[in-house]
Amino acid sequence: MIIYKKNYLTIIMMNRLKKIIRSFIYKSTEINIDKLTFYSFNYNEDTEYIILYLHGGAFIIRDISYYTLLKKISDKCPNISSLYLKYTLNNPNKNINEVQNIMNYLSKKKQKIILAGYSAGGYICLRYYIEAVKNSMPLPYKMLLISPWINPQNEINYSQDIIPSFMYNAVSSQINIKNIVDFDLNIVFCKIFLIYGEFDILINQIKDFKSRINIYKEFVCTGYGHTFLYNTETYLLDNIINKIINFIVNN
Repeated sequence: MIIYKKNYLTIIMMNRLKKIIRSFIYKSTEINIDKLTFYSFNYNEDTEYIILYLHGGAFIIRDISYYTLLKKISDKCPNISSLYLKYTLNNPNKNINEVQNIMNYLSKKKQKIILAGYSAGGYICLRYYIEAVKNSMPLPYKMLLISPWINPQNEINYSQDIIPSFMYNAVSSQINIKNIVDFDLNIVFCKIFLIYGEFDILINQIKDFKSRINIYKEFVCTGYGHTFLYNTETYLLDNIINKIINFIVNN
């Protein structure tokens, strides 16, 4: 079954149903650190690794696929805990400052920080890293980018994916990142694990990004588009989780 061929309204309805079901299964805890709000299943300052996760625009339609992703990672590898940051929308400078504040906090705990982001969240990860290099801010140990929105100003090929243009434009206006200039990629990045769909709506941007920097590890979800992470009940997610854990714990 190829998910990008499904009607997007069906995906949304299925996702809402999953949200109700998972609300009984996955009990996340709200945590407040330095006036920032986080959610976590297993936040633990004693774990060697911690994932700082930044959601994508599907957050607007209440996507909770990241719950499954983060929960299963920590269940399978207890030495990895996670925090999901509820960053400020409609204010790109403020959400970068929020990432900086929590990076400052976590870096003092001597944990190895994995900065992770999906779609628009991947963009914020990259923008933070570039700002951090230029301004001597705390850097992550590694980065996990899932279908990152590399350059919101560039044209997107809507014909190759499930998400219609009107919904994607609505999401981008909520995240409010179209007014940010293109990336300066002439810097040295930490190790990056890049995951994306074969028919990703951002495939052209992702390919250009790959050609400009050294990607440490890559996984293409064959037959899937930008929303492959929604398909959380299949072998695909387990495969992705195993690869993420190996990336995090192995040098």
